Amino acid sequence: MGDAADRLTYSVAEAARVLGISRSYCYELVQEGVLPSLQLGRRRLVPRTALQRYVDEPVAMQPATHAALTSQSDDPDPDSR
Repeated sequence: MGDAADRLTYSVAEAARVLGISRSYCYELVQEGVLPSLQLGRRRLVPRTALQRYVDEPVAMQPATHAALTSQSDDPDPDSR
């Protein structure tokens, strides 16, 4: 079982590297439940399928704070409300 692509789970730090995001942001996604994870003993692991789903469906899995900021930035004149 040498190839990383054969693995079923990744540590949060490894998942962050795979996604190209910071380790702290990846922990934030896990804590908010945006990126599903499981606990095995003391280790927090992210299933490979969760990484794929996050990439395939980024809008549906965005953290609520990020989604709210994105929807606000779409309005060119927020004071017109």
